[in-house]
Amino acid sequence: MLFRSQIVRALLLVVFAVVHSIVAYAQFRVVDAESGVPLSGVYVFDSNDNLLGFSNKDGMVGKYSGKVSVKMMTFQTETIDADTFTGDLRLQSVAYSLPEVSVSPSDYIKISGAFRDVYRNDGKIVLYREGTMDFYYKVKSKKFTRRVRACRQYEHPNLLKESDSSVMVWETPSFDLSKVHRITRNGTTETEGDTTYYGARYRGVSSNRGIMYLESEGKYRYIIDNMKFIEKPTTYLLGMTYQLKQFMSDWTYGNPDEAWSSILSFNQYTEALFQFSDDDPQIDMKGQMSFVVTGVVSMDSATAKAEMKNKKTSKEYVLPECLADLKAEVNSMKTNELTETRFREI
Repeated sequence: MLFRSQIVRALLLVVFAVVHSIVAYAQFRVVDAESGVPLSGVYVFDSNDNLLGFSNKDGMVGKYSGKVSVKMMTFQTETIDADTFTGDLRLQSVAYSLPEVSVSPSDYIKISGAFRDVYRNDGKIVLYREGTMDFYYKVKSKKFTRRVRACRQYEHPNLLKESDSSVMVWETPSFDLSKVHRITRNGTTETEGDTTYYGARYRGVSSNRGIMYLESEGKYRYIIDNMKFIEKPTTYLLGMTYQLKQFMSDWTYGNPDEAWSSILSFNQYTEALFQFSDDDPQIDMKGQMSFVVTGVVSMDSATAKAEMKNKKTSKEYVLPECLADLKAEVNSMKTNELTETRFREI
């Protein structure tokens, strides 16, 4: 009986270990709360705001543990415990109507939208900006001019002080169509359901799976892994070390032809490690840049030039609800470490 009880106990321990391993790395599916349709290309972040990955064509995510946040434009962010959550994670959509496009043969196309940029050091915000901007696309020359119409920006007071080696940003750009360089696609390399992978080439570097393309409900998404086109992700300068870890760009269009007038949104995520010197600790730097289009119209040259002459920036604006709600965090940082400044890109 003793021998048999020992066998039973051993079997129970094995079963417990198996069950525990399954629970510790539970896998779940992300779906639209209203339609139940699986959502592909949904971002998954850990509790330190590290990008873990994306949901696949069936809405399934990888096997993660601990607290994770699931984020996607036009849906509410959800945070769950991946150790215990299983089944379907139902994301609620937020109000966002596609901008009315009124484009006719003209001199300029004006693209209006809202932006938000968040830069962090070791999880804490060191620079935050949000507001609205307009882009004027000259049809003949195919060039953009940007005008920031409204903005509120908050920075850590020691952000650019050499005396403080605990605060650092390598650069803090905002969305700017005048500085966009498109990556040339070489053709389809793989297809998985509604997901297509493209080979691409940029600045002499090629990748077979550099671009992930998703098509769903009249939206056309291109997720670009820029890391695949960077030959040297680590930079050494005057004793300082900058190591780029992640660099993702996410474009969404309302038309498969990828015309500028059909842009709906843009997201960019970067992560890098920075060290002032061998004696200083590494700083984990993360940045997220977001832009959502709110209107597209065509206009004649005289009207466009008159608007572009106005370079004033207001502090009054309204953001679309599809941008994540960060009011609590913003209000907290405004009363604590960060100070308000004018719009500027470092």
